[in-house]
Amino acid sequence: MLYNLVIIGGGPAGLSAAINGASELDNVLLIESGRKTRFTDGSVKYERVLGGQAIGSAAIENYLGFPEGITGAQLMSLAEKQASRLGTEIVCPKHAKSLELLRDGTKLVRTKEGGEYRTKAVILANGLSYRKLDAPGIKELLNRGVQYGAPTTNPHQMGKCTICVVGGANSAGQAIMHLSQNEDAKVKVLIRGTKPIESQMSKYLVDRVHAAPNVEVMQGFSVVEASGNGKLECLTLEDVQGTRSALKADHLCIFIGAQPKVEWLSPEIVRDQRGFIGTDVALDTSHGPKLPQETSMSGVFAAGDILLGSTKRIAAGVGGGSSAVQSLHRYLAEAKLPCS
Repeated sequence: MLYNLVIIGGGPAGLSAAINGASELDNVLLIESGRKTRFTDGSVKYERVLGGQAIGSAAIENYLGFPEGITGAQLMSLAEKQASRLGTEIVCPKHAKSLELLRDGTKLVRTKEGGEYRTKAVILANGLSYRKLDAPGIKELLNRGVQYGAPTTNPHQMGKCTICVVGGANSAGQAIMHLSQNEDAKVKVLIRGTKPIESQMSKYLVDRVHAAPNVEVMQGFSVVEASGNGKLECLTLEDVQGTRSALKADHLCIFIGAQPKVEWLSPEIVRDQRGFIGTDVALDTSHGPKLPQETSMSGVFAAGDILLGSTKRIAAGVGGGSSAVQSLHRYLAEAKLPCS
């Protein structure tokens, strides 16, 4: 079978591309790796969950059309249903392994599970993975009080506890406000550098963080060790002068940035030193004329957080997925590709 479009990634950009693509084209496929869970015995399981990093957003209040706010999981669930209703074929969990440009101009996407998908065009929207906190005890206590991203449980169910949040961008801010709803919890925000949260976080979140009575922003502290007997009990912090101190903690939520999921792509897809994909204006003329959001490989586009210069916002990802489809239409109209 020859697909008109294969989308890699099921976050905001990928689902937006799927919705816009399937509303105008037949044979649209979306490949998503799903949610990864690592168990204490070292085993890993992938579940059929779409939404990317967005599903970890506890409360999105600046997205168009939801005046009362919405969780990332709810928003992405609605988007998945919409994409499916319009005819997108979704395979999840599946992991893209390679992308090859064939002689006839079509592309071949292979997955680690053995799948092969031939397509006229590709949109890369497979987003980012959390950057790991490299400190003793973090790996050992993962899912035992330590986690990347925000808890999806009702914060009131966490009871009386101390919750530490590492990070100062919007995703951390949303988690902080979600967790602070538990009036019995003390939420401590650990900012590693000297730049205040105002430099990274949207104003509406900054105002709420400062106004919350059970939230304390601790500027200039890094986590250098996590410890506990079977679960997180204590964090060792280090300030900018190198002085260490102990902080009792029941939970640690880590938001220290992310890196693009590009390790499976060939060097033919041009990326910067950090791995973000360059498109159209970011490419030099040796790659020939390019459509908006087209990568160095003809007929392969990029959208969302994986894109060089992306703003790492859900609304930007949704808009990027839609605009990539518009460029895709121009490509399909101009390219001489086989019909089957």
